[in-house]
Order: sequence, then C-alpha cells, then structure tokens
Amino acid sequence: LKPPAKETPRDRVLSPAEIQTFWNGLPDADMSEGSRLALKMLLATAQRRGEVALAKWNEFDLGSEVWTIPAERSKA
Repeated sequence: LKPPAKETPRDRVLSPAEIQTFWNGLPDADMSEGSRLALKMLLATAQRRGEVALAKWNEFDLGSEVWTIPAERSKA
C-alpha cells in the first residue's frame, strides 16, 4: 500500500500530564483488551508500533525482564 500522505517529522512530545491522562483513560476506552495492552507497551517501552505488534512470546524472558527484538525486525 502507498502511504496516504508524505511523512513529516514531528517535534511535539506528550507532557507528563498528557501521558498520565492517556494511561488512566485506557481502561475506559472503547477498544479490545489487546489494543489497550499494546498501547501501554508502546508507551512503556518507546518501541515502534511494528516491533510491538509483531512481538512473539519467545522474545520475552520474563524472569530476567528482557525483551530481545530480532535484528531482522528492528529498524536500527
């Protein structure tokens, strides 16, 4: 698919108050639980949406609290 518009860099970031409002509003948001969790993970890890959306359970070492993103899926 072609992008709907030319991508432009963004300079704006969420303020701490906006982050808190967003996080606290998620439980009442009209979306699936999976979407809520994905949004929380995006915010908590600052990863790209594709890296979060394509994450597999075997990438997570919950005991060590480490998420290893495979190089082929990482932009950097």
